[in-house]
Amino acid sequence: MSVRLAAFCDTDGCLAVFAPKPGTGRGGLVTTAVRLGWRSTNSNTGPETCPACVTGRGPVLERGECPVCMGSTVDLPAGATCHYCRHVEPHPDEDDVP
Repeated sequence: MSVRLAAFCDTDGCLAVFAPKPGTGRGGLVTTAVRLGWRSTNSNTGPETCPACVTGRGPVLERGECPVCMGSTVDLPAGATCHYCRHVEPHPDEDDVP
């Protein structure tokens, strides 16, 4: 059995979660989450507030495909855009699609 670290938003009613790639240690989780906009008020616990709540667009109310907060996304010309944290995951190149 393996244990996977994750960050969960502590804002009331927020469903945001950030789970980095398996094998990422605590330091990698914190570094990556902070780089993506997660914030912490306590350096001992790691990231506690998701980017959507930090910027006032949260809480995340529905889960989806966003790799930053697991919020729902909408397909826009630039890519899959999160309704909450506004992260954009670019569409794959047409050449990469079988």
